[in-house]
Amino acid sequence: TFYCSRDGETLTNKCFENKVSTCTNLTFTETTMVSEWGLICDNNWLSKATMSALMFGFLVGALLLGNLADRIGRKSNLVLTLLGMLFFNLVSASTSQYSVYLMSRFCVGFFVSGNILSVVVLMSEI
Repeated sequence: TFYCSRDGETLTNKCFENKVSTCTNLTFTETTMVSEWGLICDNNWLSKATMSALMFGFLVGALLLGNLADRIGRKSNLVLTLLGMLFFNLVSASTSQYSVYLMSRFCVGFFVSGNILSVVVLMSEI
Protein backbone atom coordinates (compact mmCIF):
# COMPACT_ATOMS: atom_id res chain seq x y z
CA THR A 1 0.00 0.00 0.00
CA PHE A 2 1.22 3.49 -0.83
CA TYR A 3 -0.13 7.00 -0.48
CA CYS A 4 0.42 9.78 -3.02
CA SER A 5 -0.16 13.33 -1.79
CA ARG A 6 -0.18 16.77 -3.38
CA ASP A 7 -1.82 20.04 -2.43
CA GLY A 8 -3.58 18.52 0.61
CA GLU A 9 -5.18 15.72 -1.41
CA THR A 10 -4.14 12.07 -0.84
CA LEU A 11 -4.73 9.05 -3.04
CA THR A 12 -4.34 5.43 -1.91
CA ASN A 13 -2.57 3.05 -4.32
CA LYS A 14 -2.91 5.59 -7.15
CA CYS A 15 -0.92 8.49 -8.53
CA PHE A 16 -2.24 11.74 -9.91
CA GLU A 17 -2.36 11.44 -13.70
CA ASN A 18 -0.82 7.96 -13.19
CA LYS A 19 2.64 9.55 -12.82
CA VAL A 20 4.95 9.21 -9.82
CA SER A 21 6.39 12.65 -10.54
CA THR A 22 3.02 14.30 -9.73
CA CYS A 23 3.23 13.18 -6.08
CA THR A 24 4.82 15.72 -3.75
CA ASN A 25 4.81 13.17 -0.93
CA LEU A 26 4.97 9.43 -1.55
CA THR A 27 4.56 7.17 1.49
CA PHE A 28 4.75 3.37 1.59
CA THR A 29 3.41 1.23 4.43
CA GLU A 30 6.22 -1.34 4.14
CA THR A 31 9.71 -1.54 2.73
CA THR A 32 9.84 -3.72 -0.37
CA MET A 33 11.57 -3.77 -3.73
CA VAL A 34 8.60 -1.82 -5.12
CA SER A 35 8.92 0.92 -2.49
CA GLU A 36 12.72 1.05 -2.65
CA TRP A 37 12.81 1.66 -6.40
CA GLY A 38 9.40 3.36 -6.79
CA LEU A 39 7.96 0.71 -9.11
CA ILE A 40 4.45 2.14 -9.11
CA CYS A 41 2.16 4.00 -11.50
CA ASP A 42 4.09 4.94 -14.66
CA ASN A 43 7.14 2.98 -13.40
CA ASN A 44 5.13 -0.22 -12.83
CA TRP A 45 6.47 -1.72 -16.06
CA LEU A 46 9.94 -1.89 -14.49
CA SER A 47 8.74 -4.56 -12.05
CA LYS A 48 7.50 -6.63 -14.99
CA ALA A 49 10.84 -6.20 -16.78
CA THR A 50 12.60 -8.28 -14.12
CA MET A 51 10.61 -11.39 -15.10
CA SER A 52 11.21 -10.64 -18.79
CA ALA A 53 14.96 -10.44 -18.13
CA LEU A 54 14.85 -13.78 -16.30
CA MET A 55 12.97 -15.44 -19.18
CA PHE A 56 15.31 -13.94 -21.77
CA GLY A 57 18.20 -15.34 -19.72
CA PHE A 58 16.55 -18.78 -19.91
CA LEU A 59 16.41 -18.48 -23.69
CA VAL A 60 20.01 -17.36 -24.18
CA GLY A 61 21.33 -19.84 -21.62
CA ALA A 62 19.56 -22.76 -23.26
CA LEU A 63 21.02 -21.81 -26.63
CA LEU A 64 24.59 -21.33 -25.44
CA LEU A 65 25.11 -23.59 -22.43
CA GLY A 66 23.79 -26.71 -24.12
CA ASN A 67 26.58 -26.48 -26.69
CA LEU A 68 29.11 -25.65 -23.98
CA ALA A 69 28.10 -28.78 -22.06
CA ASP A 70 28.81 -30.85 -25.17
CA ARG A 71 32.30 -29.36 -25.38
CA ILE A 72 33.44 -29.26 -21.74
CA GLY A 73 31.34 -32.09 -20.32
CA ARG A 74 28.08 -32.21 -18.39
CA LYS A 75 29.64 -32.37 -14.93
CA SER A 76 31.91 -29.38 -15.58
CA ASN A 77 28.96 -27.48 -16.99
CA LEU A 78 26.91 -28.43 -13.93
CA VAL A 79 29.56 -27.01 -11.58
CA LEU A 80 29.91 -23.85 -13.70
CA THR A 81 26.15 -23.24 -13.73
CA LEU A 82 25.77 -23.92 -9.99
CA LEU A 83 28.50 -21.39 -9.22
CA GLY A 84 26.91 -18.88 -11.60
CA MET A 85 23.50 -19.35 -10.00
CA LEU A 86 24.96 -18.95 -6.52
CA PHE A 87 26.92 -15.81 -7.37
CA PHE A 88 24.19 -13.98 -9.29
CA ASN A 89 21.47 -14.88 -6.78
CA LEU A 90 23.68 -13.35 -4.07
CA VAL A 91 24.16 -10.25 -6.24
CA SER A 92 20.42 -9.89 -6.84
CA ALA A 93 19.68 -10.33 -3.14
CA SER A 94 22.19 -7.74 -1.99
CA THR A 95 22.05 -4.97 -4.59
CA SER A 96 20.37 -1.64 -4.04
CA GLN A 97 20.41 -0.62 -7.72
CA TYR A 98 17.67 -1.61 -10.13
CA SER A 99 19.98 -1.97 -13.16
CA VAL A 100 22.28 -4.37 -11.28
CA TYR A 101 19.23 -6.34 -10.11
CA LEU A 102 17.92 -6.58 -13.67
CA MET A 103 21.28 -7.78 -15.01
CA SER A 104 21.65 -10.31 -12.21
CA ARG A 105 18.17 -11.73 -12.89
CA PHE A 106 19.14 -12.21 -16.55
CA CYS A 107 22.29 -14.05 -15.44
CA VAL A 108 20.34 -16.22 -12.99
CA GLY A 109 18.04 -17.27 -15.84
CA PHE A 110 21.04 -17.90 -18.07
CA PHE A 111 22.69 -20.25 -15.57
CA VAL A 112 19.46 -21.95 -14.44
CA SER A 113 18.62 -23.06 -17.97
CA GLY A 114 22.14 -24.42 -18.46
CA ASN A 115 21.87 -26.22 -15.15
CA ILE A 116 18.55 -27.80 -16.03
CA LEU A 117 19.89 -28.97 -19.39
CA SER A 118 22.89 -30.62 -17.74
CA VAL A 119 20.83 -32.30 -15.02
CA VAL A 120 18.22 -33.67 -17.43
CA VAL A 121 20.83 -35.12 -19.79
CA LEU A 122 22.93 -36.56 -16.93
CA MET A 123 19.85 -38.23 -15.44
CA SER A 124 18.82 -39.71 -18.77
CA GLU A 125 22.34 -41.09 -19.31
CA ILE A 126 22.46 -42.85 -15.93
